Amino acid sequence: MRLSELLQTLRESEDALTGEWDLSTLIGDIKDKIDDTKFIHDKLKSELVWYDKQIDELKKRRTAIANNKKGLEAYLNWNLTQTDMTECPGNLWRLKLQNNPVKIDAKREPDVDDYMSHDNLVERKVSYSWKLNRIKEVIAKGALPDSLSQDLVPITDTHVRFYAKQKE
Repeated sequence: MRLSELLQTLRESEDALTGEWDLSTLIGDIKDKIDDTKFIHDKLKSELVWYDKQIDELKKRRTAIANNKKGLEAYLNWNLTQTDMTECPGNLWRLKLQNNPVKIDAKREPDVDDYMSHDNLVERKVSYSWKLNRIKEVIAKGALPDSLSQDLVPITDTHVRFYAKQKE
């Protein structure tokens, strides 16, 4: 029986006594279900830790491979430029130096003056964001303007927490 069904049966204790369940059996089943649920919860939690560790190791390995690739490319580039060669033939492949597209390194963010004098080179962006901590304070005081009540809806939720049973 599912936990929700067991708890519903316990809630309807009058029916539990007259139904097919003995109350002590029902309570024992609920306790077993809670313990089983805790076991599954712990197993899932440990799997998450394991996957996080695997992800970290894969990220490190990926970084190492990317650095090796960059190092090999730099080595080949250096050798070709040192010998004033632009290409070198192999048995199956040909190695050739190629010019990269131009990259721009912007040393600072544009400001209003840049936009006014070079509007064809500067994109204008305006950004707004809610001050969520301040909004929580205003809602707690009950002072949120009605015009914002549809746009700013507080979300309250709960979470499950297991506690070790204390010895009696």
